[in-house]
Amino acid sequence: MFSPLDVCDTVARELRRQLDLNEETLKLALIEHLKSRIQHIEENLDFLISCLPIVDNREEMLKLVQFDRYSEEIELENVLSLKFRYREKDLIRWRKRAEDIRKEEERYRIFSRFADIEDELEPLENIVQKNVSETEKHINFRD
Repeated sequence: MFSPLDVCDTVARELRRQLDLNEETLKLALIEHLKSRIQHIEENLDFLISCLPIVDNREEMLKLVQFDRYSEEIELENVLSLKFRYREKDLIRWRKRAEDIRKEEERYRIFSRFADIEDELEPLENIVQKNVSETEKHINFRD
């Protein structure tokens, strides 16, 4: 008689065998996952720029999406002069750090470096996605 845990163990073992999740395969999958998420952030920033022609580049859009004091009347120039947590160089740095995961040999270090990058980029990813959703909502409401 099999217990549910025996079945789970058997299924997990078979999936691992079929997927061939060795360290190299794992590294490549995690690197591509991170790079895809970074690219998605960049594409979303580009979309927002296309919807707001007064913003010229990703650096400016990154500042604008992080500005959360909408109740204040403030000029765009003043917002752009403020310092914010995320800058475009963070996207470049995350992409490089993702590539550097290739150098790791131990599974624990691979996951640790992946998780560190993910923890850093996720708040920005959420902010940008929220702005994209709001923008799309306004575009759809206008049509």
